[in-house]
Amino acid sequence: MSKPALQKEPLSRSVAWLSPPPSSDHHLDAVSPPWPTSLRSRTATVCSTRTYRSVTYGTYAAGDLATQVEDEEAAPASCQRTPLPMRSMAVLLVCILSEPFSLSVLFPFVYFMVRDFHVTDDEAQLGYFVGFLASAFSIAQFLTSALWGWTSDNWGRRPVLLIGLIGNTLSMLSFGLSRDLTWAIASRLVCGLLNGNIGVAKCVLGEICDETNMDDGFALFGLGWGMGGIVGPMIGGLLSNSATRWPWLGNAFPFLVEYPYFLPCLVSAIVSLVGFIMGFIFLEESHPGVRAASHRDEHAPLLLDSTIIESVETLAPPPAASISAASYHAIVGYALIALHTIIFDEVYALFAVQPLARGGLAMTPAQVGTSLAVMGCMEFVLQLTAYPAVARRFTLRKVYAWALVGYPVAYAMFPMVAMVLGARDWGVYHDAVLWTGVLFALGARLVCCVMGFTAVMVMINNSAPTEYLGRVNGLGQTAAAAVRGIGPALGTTVFAWSLSSGLSFPLDHELIWVLLASVCVVQVAHAMLLPESLNRKHAGARR
Repeated sequence: MSKPALQKEPLSRSVAWLSPPPSSDHHLDAVSPPWPTSLRSRTATVCSTRTYRSVTYGTYAAGDLATQVEDEEAAPASCQRTPLPMRSMAVLLVCILSEPFSLSVLFPFVYFMVRDFHVTDDEAQLGYFVGFLASAFSIAQFLTSALWGWTSDNWGRRPVLLIGLIGNTLSMLSFGLSRDLTWAIASRLVCGLLNGNIGVAKCVLGEICDETNMDDGFALFGLGWGMGGIVGPMIGGLLSNSATRWPWLGNAFPFLVEYPYFLPCLVSAIVSLVGFIMGFIFLEESHPGVRAASHRDEHAPLLLDSTIIESVETLAPPPAASISAASYHAIVGYALIALHTIIFDEVYALFAVQPLARGGLAMTPAQVGTSLAVMGCMEFVLQLTAYPAVARRFTLRKVYAWALVGYPVAYAMFPMVAMVLGARDWGVYHDAVLWTGVLFALGARLVCCVMGFTAVMVMINNSAPTEYLGRVNGLGQTAAAAVRGIGPALGTTVFAWSLSSGLSFPLDHELIWVLLASVCVVQVAHAMLLPESLNRKHAGARR
């Protein structure tokens, strides 16, 4: 027997859930449809004096609700920006902070840690062991990031984030207790294998934010990542070998004499443990499909009768066969920007301490640290104010493209500063010339990093529907981990070879800057392939 035709009254009842809830901490509670996640959908604009949000509903028949449908690009200018869900954002920021913290906390003491393992008596060979230990985390993350993304698509974002946080906690404690190189490498590998948090955290951001506050959400993401990358090395340098630095502490806690690198690892573990506790108590599942599956039996009878449910389910198309070309293009852009930034991060300190005669800046380690600390303060300001303001005025592709154009200019400033310093004896003005040039060059590069990185992360989120968001972000994190594993070795090898080659430009000490600029030129050419659709949230995504 054929099913009866849909009537207007049941249809109006079926979209009653579009109305905003009386009150909610965040807008997720308002947009969990009770039907399967693969439904063909259109986007309705829901606007009030308080919020603007885009929501998804099933399309039943041609012409139905046509007067209520608007394109996302036609959002009313008078609609206010949706406030960020601050409780979820606070938990997410701790999750984001923990990964760069655990990644970078060992940088100040890893050389001395490997030396204390007595793996070799030749200090010239220590660099190889240090490099492998430092890159073990990224190598392991390269192997598992895509798997964690797939897991989050099928089982939810919350459990993957919690596993990553508890994995960080235990592996950092193990690393601090390392007695030999094998133990230390194994601890870093476990930390990377269990950690898929950054890719999954981007998925959560894409699901708890809407078109009006996405830029603010990803600006806070960059702030959390930058804060972890700054505070981690500070804690590592300050607290390593604490018993030697403060003898009274060694007398009070003899354990720290036997394990001189445990204290900074303990702080890193505590940060991750705090994130785990906060996430376990406060973090809600953000994946609409997982949320709908867990609540469908309870809520579906209240929203739809069985006739409408059956009719709607017949319209569901087969799921997408693969990740879209737009996603792959965004991921390639993310990998390229990660490649030249990690090379610079690894080479900058080496370049800065070289004498002027070898094309360096003749800075002391303390001056290098001060310059990076100043950039850390600038990053807070840029992430919180500059990027959201720019992203609201220009499209993501324009922000990303202009950042890529600025990168080669910024990289060219560093050898130019060295040339100016070496051109003459500046006398009492030497420090003024040095700091003016260094801070200007670092500042220009930082602006490009904030704009370029944040824009490409948002475009990756925009490239896929919720059903594939975990896999797409996992693949992006896999690509970033791969280049972060090979980038430091590539950069230091090229830099060391160029200093000893004895060749003329461009194979002299400026070769590393030519390499960085070349990668940027390739990325600018690739940016021309990015589709316009990356400027907007994917049509199939739901919030």
